Amino acid sequence: MWCEAENQDWSAGRVISFRIKPDHAVKVSVSFVDRNHVAYTSWTELQGGVWQPVRVSFAQVRPNPYFQPADAKADAAIDVSEVKGIALAPHDQTSGRLAISKFVVSE
Repeated sequence: MWCEAENQDWSAGRVISFRIKPDHAVKVSVSFVDRNHVAYTSWTELQGGVWQPVRVSFAQVRPNPYFQPADAKADAAIDVSEVKGIALAPHDQTSGRLAISKFVVSE
């Protein structure tokens, strides 16, 4: 699932947070591409059937080891001053549903 960013300058924030409720236990990834075209991804294990918070700290997120755009400036420090959107992907072989609150970038 891809969500366009309403505000593309995330430099005033330090954390992406949202709440999520999956039908069943599942691992999800949260990804975005920074101004340097580096893809950053964080993975979270979720419980099924309950709302739970997810927090992705810019200080802890790392470049995605499985995918980078061809024009990524891999040696550059993370730069969230221009982020076009955010992606959420379940890593599961079975079908199901996810309920998700809005994504918020904050301190």
